[in-house]
Amino acid sequence: TMIGEVKEKEFSSEISPIDLTKLPMVDKDLAQNLGEKKLGEQVALGSQVELSEFTQINVNGQLYWVAPLVHSGMFKWFSNREGTPGYIQISSTNPQDIKLVQTIDDKKVKIKYQPQGFFGDDLRRKIYTSGFQNVGLTDFSFELDDSGKPYWVVTKYENSIGVSGSKVNGVVIVDAETGEVKGYDMKDIPSWVDRVIPANFAINQLNDWGQYVHGWWNPSDKDKLKTTEGYNII
Repeated sequence: TMIGEVKEKEFSSEISPIDLTKLPMVDKDLAQNLGEKKLGEQVALGSQVELSEFTQINVNGQLYWVAPLVHSGMFKWFSNREGTPGYIQISSTNPQDIKLVQTIDDKKVKIKYQPQGFFGDDLRRKIYTSGFQNVGLTDFSFELDDSGKPYWVVTKYENSIGVSGSKVNGVVIVDAETGEVKGYDMKDIPSWVDRVIPANFAINQLNDWGQYVHGWWNPSDKDKLKTTEGYNII
């Protein structure tokens, strides 16, 4: 019952044809390769930072892969305490559209709070010490608001069946530059946030629904279903 009400619908009426000019062409692996190449063009910068994992998000109606520049070690963090200088943004529909964003409105971008930070700059420590010590947290995703300002969006969840049955109940949003931490319930999440329910949560619920379609005791496997391999998120 965790998945809620299930309705059977016609695929053709639910999914609209996509404009071929907006068809995503860049997957995560290609985005990582393109980002590493872009960072490699900045010789001085490449010796100070490294590229984090890419996240696919929607910014003003356009799909992008984004990844922050992060510290490459403790000594690099110590010499860049104000934060790493920006992030890389790659269009999901145009592999030629690659940007190293280091300023927004003539103001330098500094990713001070990040998983690769240390002590007070460590993202998880910052969240825990801001009143979220006893909250389930997962899926630490780098996102941008519609102005390009960087944030970390972290899923809040609770286990509804003992130590399992993970159920999302909101997000924690951290300003990557100032460290401001805010928690949101599901109904109050800002509209620019794209990643709320982790893919593995949704897939697990789908598989559980298909597995236990007639309850736990179903030795004939009647009507059992499971998801196919692979997925894409828009």
